[in-house]
Amino acid sequence: MEIGIWNINLGLHNDQRVGHDQRLKNIGDKILAKQKEGFSLDLLAINEAKAHRIKSLIGRQVEYKEDKHLCLINNKNRLSTDCLKSMANTTNSKFSAYQVGEIGVIYNKDKFKREGKLLVKKLGVNWWKTVKRRVVGVRLRIKKTNQILPFYSTHISATKSSNVIKKQLNELRGAIKDWQKKGDLPPIVVGDFNDHKWKKKHWKIMEEAFDRVELPQVKDKIEHCWIGKKSYFKHTYGSISATKALFFRDFIHDSLTDHGVPLIEIKVLPQFVTATSH
Repeated sequence: MEIGIWNINLGLHNDQRVGHDQRLKNIGDKILAKQKEGFSLDLLAINEAKAHRIKSLIGRQVEYKEDKHLCLINNKNRLSTDCLKSMANTTNSKFSAYQVGEIGVIYNKDKFKREGKLLVKKLGVNWWKTVKRRVVGVRLRIKKTNQILPFYSTHISATKSSNVIKKQLNELRGAIKDWQKKGDLPPIVVGDFNDHKWKKKHWKIMEEAFDRVELPQVKDKIEHCWIGKKSYFKHTYGSISATKALFFRDFIHDSLTDHGVPLIEIKVLPQFVTATSH
């Protein structure tokens, strides 16, 4: 079974030209256009989501879950309450969405069923003493194969502090390991990792537990997709391999966001297949 995973950083973008709601609608239109071109749309990780304004991202609202937290997320340094609307696209493939703070996870309800509660953990200290870095995730049962896929979205701070980066990455890795259950597929974590100031010790934290999916022909990437290693996540059944990795810069060129948008297509193999490193 193949699954398409997107990471969309909405960015603290200047919305004076077209307005925030219209920009989000334009982002959604471009995503749906790429789906019509043949790119799969199954899982989305959302970063830097603004308050109460995402409902127009991919069409009509079908389900809505909210977890309220204060987060400094707009240009005027005002506090607001985050929420994220779930959505359905024009082909009636329904999605569910969950958000805590600026982080959201979205999944296709036609392909997945959520197992258990929403998984949330704060990472390290608060950024700007207000914005809380987090990992947000769900354990998803793949309807076609009955396998459980743990899927996580996160945003690591853009900081020069080596200790802050180390603490956030260690807590990210530890939380995902704690949430992993016997029989799950390898976990996948996607997000904005702000790796500009990373040192070898920071890469080591992630590479001990995950394989990073390489995005081709792109420099200065900060968005990453990591797939858990069986050597670190014990009792993992089945395997995952990346079959396609793309990076869409036209979202930047069209002034939709200040981040490129990666798409990772993965193939999920049955439980009796031994997973290998990538």
